[in-house]
Amino acid sequence: MPVKYHIRLSPSEQQTMKDLVKSKAAHHKRTHAQILLALDKNGPAICEADVARVCAITVKTVQRIRKRAVEEGLDIAIESKFNQRQRPAPKLDDEQHAHLVTMACSTAPKGRNRWTKESLADKLVELKIVDSISDTTVWRELKKRTAKDWARQIKQRVDVYFPNADCIRLVMDNLNTHAPASLYKAFELEEAHRIRIASKLEIHYTPKHGS
Repeated sequence: MPVKYHIRLSPSEQQTMKDLVKSKAAHHKRTHAQILLALDKNGPAICEADVARVCAITVKTVQRIRKRAVEEGLDIAIESKFNQRQRPAPKLDDEQHAHLVTMACSTAPKGRNRWTKESLADKLVELKIVDSISDTTVWRELKKRTAKDWARQIKQRVDVYFPNADCIRLVMDNLNTHAPASLYKAFELEEAHRIRIASKLEIHYTPKHGS
């Protein structure tokens, strides 16, 4: 569907938005500033669906912010509150998450070939790292870190190993974290978009059940 309302920020407006994103302003203001930066035709000009996914809001909310910025001005768009669907707060903080990842990479308990989600959850409680945690949360936390790890590996290949490559071809198995969307989970919108475009990624997946 053609975009009716186009965001074109001046250099000074871009800097104002960037400063707001890094500030201690209300969460919705920082989110709206990030959205406007991402939509900026003079910047990354990221599509609405990607912006909504990364900011954990609906596409309709992105469209409302876009429309309000054009019709009523940036200040109104930043201040406005919408009924957004926010991503729930993480179950583990950074320290607890580090304990989980370290444990998952360690030697499995006696009598087991590998750690399971259930055994990791039980061990976290046994060590009093958390009061309680479900095996589903353990799986989500490990999956989240896997996506970020993959994204950081891609960034390293783009910026360090193959900075002058015309195309970077990857042959990967069918993990759902092995996709460009993982870049947006690990980095700010502009940086993720830069890596995705600059790297000219060409991903080839092995056959399902064959990796």
